[in-house]
Amino acid sequence: VWLLILLLLIAFFSKEVLARPIDADVHTNQLKKADTLDFNFNVIDLSGKSISLNKWKGKFVLINLWATWCGPCRVEMPHLQKLFTTYKHPDFEIITFSLDKQNQVEKVKSYLSKSNYTFNVFFPDKDFPDVLKVKSIPSSFLIDDKGKIVWQHTGVFRFDKSSFKKKLRQLMHSNEAE
Repeated sequence: VWLLILLLLIAFFSKEVLARPIDADVHTNQLKKADTLDFNFNVIDLSGKSISLNKWKGKFVLINLWATWCGPCRVEMPHLQKLFTTYKHPDFEIITFSLDKQNQVEKVKSYLSKSNYTFNVFFPDKDFPDVLKVKSIPSSFLIDDKGKIVWQHTGVFRFDKSSFKKKLRQLMHSNEAE
């Protein structure tokens, strides 16, 4: 039994699973409808301060939901950090939400510090939008400059892939032309 469990874990975390080709086409067919995100809600930063998400309204925003206790989230984080450090655009932001309990802020800070993660991390506040409430993590959403959710993904994603960055640039450029 233990051997079977070990083999399953190895298969799950093997290079083939993590490096499998990922369809990086940004599309909405995974969404129930043309969901939009109302930026009129507050989040809690790592110092405990409440911040309005309106600060990022009008930008393309990649939202990622994760937790320190989530193995697949930990696998995904280096890719998110690489995107954060390599893809700079004044109209693009990465915002992550730790789904750890707010009283575990020191655990979250420690994890981020040890891993050298520098992207924006917040905790959901009581008015967290339903559209971002998910059944499993990691989960990610790409919100366009009008607040429309144009892509979502559940599970480990390689954000640092050139195909994802290319599609992101295309989306941003197509909105500039409108």
